Amino acid sequence: MSKKIIVIGSSSFSGSWLVKKLIENKFNIIGISRSKIKKKFLFFDEKKYKFYRLDINKNYRTITKIIDKFKPEIVVNFAAQSFVRTSWETPEDWFKTNTYSSIKLANYLKNKKFLKKFVQISTPEIYGNINNFKKNSYHSPTTPYALSKSSFDKFLGLLFKKFKFPVLFVRSANVYGEGQQLYRIIPKAIIKIKNGKKLFLNDKGEIYRSFIHIEDNSELILKIINKGKIGAVYHPSTDKLISLKALAKIICKNLNSNYSKHVVLTSKITTKDKYYNIFSKKELNQLKFKKKFIYIESGIIRVIKWIDKNWKNFKNQNLEYVHKK
Repeated sequence: MSKKIIVIGSSSFSGSWLVKKLIENKFNIIGISRSKIKKKFLFFDEKKYKFYRLDINKNYRTITKIIDKFKPEIVVNFAAQSFVRTSWETPEDWFKTNTYSSIKLANYLKNKKFLKKFVQISTPEIYGNINNFKKNSYHSPTTPYALSKSSFDKFLGLLFKKFKFPVLFVRSANVYGEGQQLYRIIPKAIIKIKNGKKLFLNDKGEIYRSFIHIEDNSELILKIINKGKIGAVYHPSTDKLISLKALAKIICKNLNSNYSKHVVLTSKITTKDKYYNIFSKKELNQLKFKKKFIYIESGIIRVIKWIDKNWKNFKNQNLEYVHKK
C-alpha cells in the first residue's frame, strides 16, 4: 500500500519537484498551496495527485480538516515567505507565515498518532555566514527571513524534546533548476543576458554559494523521507562553492555572450553572509546517497534550454520579486 503524504507549499519550486519525485515513486499525495502551478513551470501530470488551493494563513481550518480526513503518515512543509531582501520591508508577513501559522500547524499535529514524520524544509541561512560548517553550528540569523525560520525550527525542537514530535529538518544549499522563479539569480541572469541587458552583481560578485540542482535536491529529500532519522537535521548540498561572478561567467560562456559587456560588479554591500558552506559527506553516507551531483555547468545548460523553450513567455517578464501577502 502506497504511503500517504501531504505536501504543504506543493506549488513552490522545490515543492513541485518533490511532488514529481513522489509521483514517480507511487506515493498517495495531497498537495496544498496558495497558488496553482503555471504550465511553463509544471514538470509532472497534475492528474497524478490531489491538489487543494489553500493558504496556510487564511485557510488553516480547512487544511486541518483535510489532514484529519486523509490521515497522512508524512507531512512535508515547504510553506514559507522566502525572499530574503524584502523581509526587511514587511517582516511581519514573514513571521506570520514562517513562524506563527507554521507553529499553529505543528502544534495541531503534535498529538496525531497517524503522523510518522513531519519534514520541515528550513534554510541554512539560520546559521548566518558559514565558512567552516559543523554539525552543531549555532543559529545566527542576520535577516528577518532567517530569524522567522530559525524561530519555527526551535519551536519544532521543543516539540521533539517534550512530545517526541517526529520532526526532521532539511536545510538545502542554494537550489536551482528548471522551473525556478525568474527573479532568482540563475534564471534572471540568463534572461537579462539573452535580452542584451546588464546584470548587476552587488558585493562585487564575491558571494560564495554551493548550488544544488533541483533534481538532486528532490532525490535527497525523498531519501530523507524514507530513511531519515527523527530529530535529525540534513543539509542537501554539493561540496563545490562558487562565487556569483564565476557563476555569471559560466552563464555568459553558454550563451556565447561577452562577460565584460553584460556583467557589472558593484561595491554595494547587501549581505553579511558571504559564505554558505554546509556540505556533509557523513550525511550523504547515512542516507546512502551515492549518485554524482549534477555539475553546475550542466545544470545551467538545462535551465538555458528550459528558458529557450519558453522564451516568448519569459523575455518580457518582470525579473524582480513582487511580494504577495
